[in-house]
Amino acid sequence: MLQEGYAMKAPRQSRTNQRKKLLRVTISVDSDDYATMEKLGRQNTLSISWLIRRAMREYIEGVGKNSGKVRGVEGIAKNAATKKKA
Repeated sequence: MLQEGYAMKAPRQSRTNQRKKLLRVTISVDSDDYATMEKLGRQNTLSISWLIRRAMREYIEGVGKNSGKVRGVEGIAKNAATKKKA
C-alpha cells in the first residue's frame, strides 16, 4: 500500500501526452512486485503509476516493432532518473 502523503513527480511530459485523457484501471499484482515498484519509485522520485504507464507504453511499442527488446521497469526508472538530472 502507498503511505499517506506518498506523492512523487514524474518527469515532465510532452504537451501531447499532457492532453491525453488518462483512464483509471485497477489491477492485482504480486506483493513482491509491488514492493519493488515502491522501492524503484522512491529511489528515482517517480510514482508507481508513472512507472507502470511507461512500462506499458514501451512494451506496446516494442511489440509493435517486433524488436524483441523490451526493457523492464528497472531500466525505465533508471532512464527516467538520468533524463531528470540532465
